[in-house]
Amino acid sequence: MDTALANTLPDTIANDPTVMKLLGLLGAEVSQTAAALACGVSDGYVTQLLKDPEFVRALGNVRSVKIEAAVKHDAQIDSVEAKALQAVENRLPLVRNASEAARIFQILNASKRHATAGSNTAAPGAQQVNIVLPRAASVHISMNSQNQVIEVEGKTMATLPSRSLPGLATDVAAKTTTAKEVLKAATLASAAKKDTEKASQLLGNLDPLVTMIGGVQRVL
Repeated sequence: MDTALANTLPDTIANDPTVMKLLGLLGAEVSQTAAALACGVSDGYVTQLLKDPEFVRALGNVRSVKIEAAVKHDAQIDSVEAKALQAVENRLPLVRNASEAARIFQILNASKRHATAGSNTAAPGAQQVNIVLPRAASVHISMNSQNQVIEVEGKTMATLPSRSLPGLATDVAAKTTTAKEVLKAATLASAAKKDTEKASQLLGNLDPLVTMIGGVQRVL
């Protein structure tokens, strides 16, 4: 911890090694549980400290100092980066090799863009929350060595080669024809069944009209 900052702390904090260690860990954005475990105290003890106005004020100062140091560090990196880019730009007119120019372009194109780098980044000191989804909500994704998605939930994502299209079209046409034939056969079978049932019904209606005349069976 910064000496100047430590000298501003109240004696109740500065003279307690455990509290000082907790102050440093929490100021470095270590979680309350992890900080308590590292110092050999309970979560409840840390909770009580976080209710102490003096400790909260000291913790805020520690975090402010760390944020200022991080901002200064980033500004220094930006300054060096700007000088490096200027040096590269000054040498571009001297580049005559196409592969060297392509390599320079590749490196610059892969560099971060400051205008968008912080758009999805949490503010300094903000606590990040990890959300664990239940197993039922998880999606199984398989990737190859180039970090390309090749399978999602057992379904392949591989690109179909163009030479496979004629064969695929033939398979689809064959399956369509087979489906039509099955449907036609089912329709004919249904019609035949209806005709059989109708004939049986007609024969049943004729039974009462059969009589015996002169020992000869006649149909009236």
